[in-house]
Amino acid sequence: MKRFLLLLLFGTTMAIAQTTWTGAGANTNWNNTDNWDTNLVPTASDDVIIPSGFIVTLNVAGIIKSIDVQGNSIFNINTNLTFTDPSSFGVNAIVNWNSGALQGNGNMTNNGTINLLTASAKIINGTTVLVNEGVINFQSTGFLYLYGDSTLNNALSGVI
Repeated sequence: MKRFLLLLLFGTTMAIAQTTWTGAGANTNWNNTDNWDTNLVPTASDDVIIPSGFIVTLNVAGIIKSIDVQGNSIFNINTNLTFTDPSSFGVNAIVNWNSGALQGNGNMTNNGTINLLTASAKIINGTTVLVNEGVINFQSTGFLYLYGDSTLNNALSGVI
């Protein structure tokens, strides 16, 4: 019995994947493997961490488990980002949403600043909820579209 439990615990630990941005590559592009501590672009099974002080450009569609953009990092969204677990943009983080959609089944909590720089930002799929506890700036003449059961929840501390 002990051997079975040990294997079960070991298998569970191995299934949890965390990928952290190092910024060691020649550019700020998401698809540059040199920028990740695993030397692999994050996948659907990865919890992604972008530590404070980095600039990251989502230049290819990202499909991940979750994302945590920390501190004073800048995250440039140029295409679709799909996540399945709760995620967050931290206090003092800046998100420049240039194009694409946020999609998935997890909540995205914004504690920083989201700059909508596109004519048509989209939150799509299932039960995605954008919880704004920070600031959302509309810096273009565009719209934020909510599809399906998606919602935008502007908390008491949130400013749009």
